[in-house]
Amino acid sequence: MKHKLDLIFSLLTIATISVLSTNPVKAAENIVFKLGPIKKSIAVKSIEAFATENREDDDISFITRNLPPEQKSRVRELLGFRLNSKQWNELFRSQDLPPANTNLYLTRMLNSNSGKELLFDLGKIVRLPDGTNGREAIKTGLFSASANLLDFTPINILRSFPGDIYIDVEEVFKVLNQSEKFIKSEIALIKHLENSRLDSSSKMAETASNQLNDISQKVAKAGSFAVSNQVIKHFDISRKRRFTTKLYIPKTDPAVTAKIPLVIVATGMGLNQDFMAFLANHLASHGFAVGVPEAIDSNDVRQKDFFLGRKPVSAGNFDVSEYVNRPLDITYILNELDQLNSTKFQDRLDVKQVGIVSYSFGAVSALSLAGAKFDFAQLQQDCESQSKLINLSLFYQCRALELPDSQRNLDFRDSRITSLFMFVPMAQSLFGSKNLQAIDVPTYWNSTARDPFTPMAQEQLLGFTAMQNPNKYLSIALDVGHTPVPATIIEQANVSETISRKFQTYLEMMSTAFFKVHLTGDENYRPYLTSSDENKLSVSANDQLLRKPK
Repeated sequence: MKHKLDLIFSLLTIATISVLSTNPVKAAENIVFKLGPIKKSIAVKSIEAFATENREDDDISFITRNLPPEQKSRVRELLGFRLNSKQWNELFRSQDLPPANTNLYLTRMLNSNSGKELLFDLGKIVRLPDGTNGREAIKTGLFSASANLLDFTPINILRSFPGDIYIDVEEVFKVLNQSEKFIKSEIALIKHLENSRLDSSSKMAETASNQLNDISQKVAKAGSFAVSNQVIKHFDISRKRRFTTKLYIPKTDPAVTAKIPLVIVATGMGLNQDFMAFLANHLASHGFAVGVPEAIDSNDVRQKDFFLGRKPVSAGNFDVSEYVNRPLDITYILNELDQLNSTKFQDRLDVKQVGIVSYSFGAVSALSLAGAKFDFAQLQQDCESQSKLINLSLFYQCRALELPDSQRNLDFRDSRITSLFMFVPMAQSLFGSKNLQAIDVPTYWNSTARDPFTPMAQEQLLGFTAMQNPNKYLSIALDVGHTPVPATIIEQANVSETISRKFQTYLEMMSTAFFKVHLTGDENYRPYLTSSDENKLSVSANDQLLRKPK
């Protein structure tokens, strides 16, 4: 399966769900929950019996008796989290990294700015006996636990903690309260959309239904155009920046003088230009020219350089300058394509009205080019007040605060960008609700119901509702996480692959229909943008959407 899993995301996830340890001196016997002067001690063996045997003694029932069955199951799942050797090898292979250097990867990740913030946030919960932040103990424990990756489980790590483990219950409540508020918002939204889907399907006229089915068949299949590929090399002298763009061009009839609509694909963090090749090929087969820029300071090569020690640990797994360079790259590409249009493309490319497909971090560039500016006051507030443990994207978003003052007020708006198709955009804290109101171009916002990296309520719902654009659409995929193509390390591979194929088809269908309407002006495809099918829940700006969560 063609997939590049973001290694740092996986390690952050593992670290977040694990209660970590220091070097084993004396095995931990108890976990002590502290709430002010009150202490409650629970034996580690009770937690182990609950995780491995689903047995609840008097100790563990102190915690589990108030949990609903689905939460109990989730807790047991997290406590039993383990990757086998094949899964670990696949994880490292996907990033072209040798498995033998695990400690090097952890060292560099935890010493990066994002890693330090992760340890600090975990250390607010897992404290030392005197109440101080337990970040250094947690850091040491990660190194100890990674010595044998097959034993890298929360239970085994608990066993190695030297002395009793102290949990700050007040900090736990803070995280849980934030999480519960957003989870309730997500559940309410999904119910609302399900009701909207039932209402819209019952009201849909038979003619419209037949038209929709006909469109579905058209956009789900490859189009009628053959596709050619070429690579354009760029050198922006002003920034001393070299990069490439991979172009997918539909082979159209030379006698036809109609312009070829152009779409730019802005990929996510740690990915190469081929990650969204399936979508680029599909759009090109339907008559769109598609350009995929090389993100030289945040792609898979840059990430590998970080983990192997070829970049300073302080730089992290991407250069913070990418917040500036990525949108400037796209503007540079459009300028160059405009110059090359007459000589290389027979003046056929439409570079005056351009769409963008963006994924995750790539949406930062898309929104910047569409007119949104960073809100550093909002970002600073969120980075200080929100738990990054329930919104992992903040580990990346907060790095924008490292930008120098000279780059903080830049305006990246490019009037040639006239439509946005975004998948799980990382946006809310970076731009803030006020600045997202500046987006006035048609926008299709794809979210998922299973995304710890850009959670639906914090990052997706708030961002979507902030936009005042009348031509906006929200779609929620129920069976997919942050990555549009599930990783092969996920258990029940056959189920994952089925979901992968369905969702790949879904992205192809929706992006084609969206750009047919908003780049080519073909209104025949509009019904598909406002109706739901078995793969998604959707709502348009004309539907009544839930109010912004308080």
